[in-house]
Amino acid sequence: RVHGDFSLWPMSKIYVFSLPDHVQKDELERVFASFGAVTHVDVKRSLERAGCYAFVEFREEDAAPRAVQAGLDGDGLSLNGQRMNVEISRSSGKPFSRTVQATDTCFRCGGKGHWVPPPPQQQQQ
Repeated sequence: RVHGDFSLWPMSKIYVFSLPDHVQKDELERVFASFGAVTHVDVKRSLERAGCYAFVEFREEDAAPRAVQAGLDGDGLSLNGQRMNVEISRSSGKPFSRTVQATDTCFRCGGKGHWVPPPPQQQQQ
């Protein structure tokens, strides 16, 4: 079964989840480059639970469905021995608004090469 209706969502972006806690952008770029030119990787850390997820965007629209299908075939796709789940992204297809620099520090884990912003300050009443 292919996750996502390919007729409704942008075809060039995938949602990758069940990732190892300390996955790096360059690791995902290497894995998904075999399906097409990767134009952007956005790694997100969950504040509510362990693990993280990512959005991977390709230059060619046919690369995303190939990556999804590869995740479903045989042993699927894995990173450092952990299987990844891959779906067509259901996001609005807007371009990424922030470029992550190698020197950026994640608010959540303090790691480099990915970025999670600090939570918004709560307004005092």
